Amino acid sequence: MSLRNTRKRKDFWSTSVRLGCAMVIVGSFGALFTIGCESGGVGDPCVPEDEYKDSFAGFNLSEENIESRSFQCQTRICLVNHFQGRVTCPNGQGIPQNCNDPNVTCQSIVNQVTGEMVDTTCTPGGVILTSCDPTPCGEQGADPKDCNDPALNGGNPTCAGNVCNSTGRFCECNSGSCPGDYRCCPLDTSGLPEGDPCLEAPGLCVTSVCAPTDRATQQATENGNTVDQAACYIPGTDEPVGVPVCGWCTERTPENSVYCSCRCGPPDSGASEADANFNFCDCPDGFTCAEVRPNVGLGDAQLAGKYCIKQGTEFTDVGTDCGSVTGFWASQCNGLPSSDGN
Repeated sequence: MSLRNTRKRKDFWSTSVRLGCAMVIVGSFGALFTIGCESGGVGDPCVPEDEYKDSFAGFNLSEENIESRSFQCQTRICLVNHFQGRVTCPNGQGIPQNCNDPNVTCQSIVNQVTGEMVDTTCTPGGVILTSCDPTPCGEQGADPKDCNDPALNGGNPTCAGNVCNSTGRFCECNSGSCPGDYRCCPLDTSGLPEGDPCLEAPGLCVTSVCAPTDRATQQATENGNTVDQAACYIPGTDEPVGVPVCGWCTERTPENSVYCSCRCGPPDSGASEADANFNFCDCPDGFTCAEVRPNVGLGDAQLAGKYCIKQGTEFTDVGTDCGSVTGFWASQCNGLPSSDGN
């Protein structure tokens, strides 16, 4: 069961770094020297951090995503250059059936590749966990924005007025604080049946969805990796994704649009002052230096500019660059549905 921590924090996986792949060193005379990232590892596969969220519906073909501080890449940059869906779910999935209600009977779903019907069972999904400080407001050292206020029946501002659990230091839920597809688990779980996800998450918002009963029979090999054909999962786990996901575009697969890269040049216009000292990388054979993110005055200017991309993979238009979609397709997806209708 995945934990979705909603507390604002420095993310271990990815942060927009101010200097892209450069490191600034102050010399003994106060001079600034900039060391750029090496181009070694450019083209290595990577899984974007967003795919570790059970509520992430996948990337949109019209957008690019530059994930810096990626520990999967020698260059520290995992580039998503106009890709649709999830890297770890080639065929996507339709809207998962929610089974928070114990009276719900899970229905069969279609294997997006074979067209066969697949049995499903109710499977625990995500958990919403928000950390907090249970110190009573008014006590020495208490943060007025993160403390349990006795005047509000112990309500904590960080928890939107709910109580911060004194033992687990998390925001307790109530019947009205969970999103629509989640339910609030009671603190006392003694009366719950075996297998109920609330047994592992008392006082938290949880969700359950119908997922393939025998996941192993719905797996295949794609580019040397084991992938699921009937449903999407959080990478490296048995936890299902709780939202619909578009299938891959046949013309823009992860092989040619999601991989480790490095910043090789400033944007064509609007370069920042820091770019004058940025040691841009040189692209290896088989790659070209192309503008991926123009500087439009939004976000981190040090992430705008040119990156090493595979030759012949420049993005032009959502209407022509996707091709067909093998797997789940709906109106929110780009490309054309596969001819077999799956």
